[in-house]
Amino acid sequence: MTCSVSQLHLVCPAGKAIEITPTFFGASVCTQTIAAQTPTGGHVVGHNVAASSPMDVTLEIKLTGIHYVGTGSSCGNSETHTDATLTGNSTVKCYSDAVHAKQVGCTFS
Repeated sequence: MTCSVSQLHLVCPAGKAIEITPTFFGASVCTQTIAAQTPTGGHVVGHNVAASSPMDVTLEIKLTGIHYVGTGSSCGNSETHTDATLTGNSTVKCYSDAVHAKQVGCTFS
């Protein structure tokens, strides 16, 4: 199953954002701040992992059009950019209780 980006949101706790601070020889060269938002493109594709026990799900994620603000001389002083991407995989596991003590099988459809 493929989910479109109109269904996906980057969510942060109140007053929080994702911050990325690359360094060069130990010094910060810029900070990129990504606030809560709905990316403008991409998809998530889910696959049941039948060989796992109990069964879990793998999500293949590709989000595009993520907005961020760069601060620092090497990433545009306080400029808003719209070209960030997120690509990766995530494993979803299901549990029968709130403390995650007992894993149960789950499927993606």
